[in-house]
Amino acid sequence: VVLVDTVGFINKLPHQLVDAFKATLEEVIFADVLLHIVDMSSPHMLEQIELVNNVLNSLGAHQPIIMVYNKIDKVNSLIPLPAIKPQVSISAKTGEGIDLLLKEIENNISIDYHHICLCIPYDEANVLSKLHAEAKVINQEYRASEIYLEVYVDDITYNQLNDFEV
Repeated sequence: VVLVDTVGFINKLPHQLVDAFKATLEEVIFADVLLHIVDMSSPHMLEQIELVNNVLNSLGAHQPIIMVYNKIDKVNSLIPLPAIKPQVSISAKTGEGIDLLLKEIENNISIDYHHICLCIPYDEANVLSKLHAEAKVINQEYRASEIYLEVYVDDITYNQLNDFEV
């Protein structure tokens, strides 16, 4: 995961600062998915969305974008949101909607991961270090005759674990 924080886009920067600012954002073109985080409490929300989209287009960023409307805890009434999909409303302060955001990220990542359960005999415990290095281990339990694991793995690792899958 690579995170790039734009620290907010500012519309009226001097020309030389705009070029420097864009240079710090060039990494976004290598991302699998972008989170466009919008402050719902800002009176300039729509203008800021347009500005960010223009900068992303000028950088050549064409990957999936998830619109993340933040600060729903500060908004008293429903605000009509642009019909941009996918989108999620969250509160970073209270945590509301974060689970939906994580699910949306998972749905938009281009790499396919397999969710599998494994039973590794103790005499083959060397597989554990590979799993911890190359997979996302969700659960690990030491049982009487084996180690039980629940993991997310990519295609290559998945094909190497057929003998252990439950």
